[in-house]
Amino acid sequence: MAQRQPRLLPRLGLSSTPSTVAAVVPANRALAAESVQDETFAQQVWDRLIGPRREAVRALLARARERGEVAHPDDDFLIGLVYGPMWYRLLFSRESLDEAYAEQLAATVTAVARTG
Repeated sequence: MAQRQPRLLPRLGLSSTPSTVAAVVPANRALAAESVQDETFAQQVWDRLIGPRREAVRALLARARERGEVAHPDDDFLIGLVYGPMWYRLLFSRESLDEAYAEQLAATVTAVARTG
């Protein structure tokens, strides 16, 4: 049986391979910690990391809205539903941020997005 190809995480500029996730978790924790202490650094993280990923989700939502698949009017709220749980899991949880979690999260966000 062929292995299922990851779909959601690569669209968001993320990888779900165990070695990549293991390397990114400490880096993301360090970025978050430094961002809390240094506003200039926080802005750079936003401009280079957070902002572009939020825009990727915004583009996905726009295409879904054009197809009639999104009724919820607040893209920023939906984007927060995508990244809030991911960042929480990266920063505070020992659970893996893997493709199965991303798919479950996507299904939840999709359900909310469809309900205006």
